[in-house]
Amino acid sequence: MLNVNNKLIIAILSLVTVAVVSLPELLLIIFLVAVFFFAQQWFKLNTGKPVRIKSEVHPGHKRGQPHERR
Repeated sequence: MLNVNNKLIIAILSLVTVAVVSLPELLLIIFLVAVFFFAQQWFKLNTGKPVRIKSEVHPGHKRGQPHERR
């Protein structure tokens, strides 16, 4: 069995314990930042001016008369 009185083993075990305990909180913070960034990008995309798409004429097709504006 390992000698538990060894300071190096105690230090390594304590670091591993702290890492395992703090991992869920770290993942939660990363997840919340990612969700906030995604929401910000989605909001920026949906609040911009709408883009007008012009109709394209495919080869071999004739374009009809444009509609009259009232």
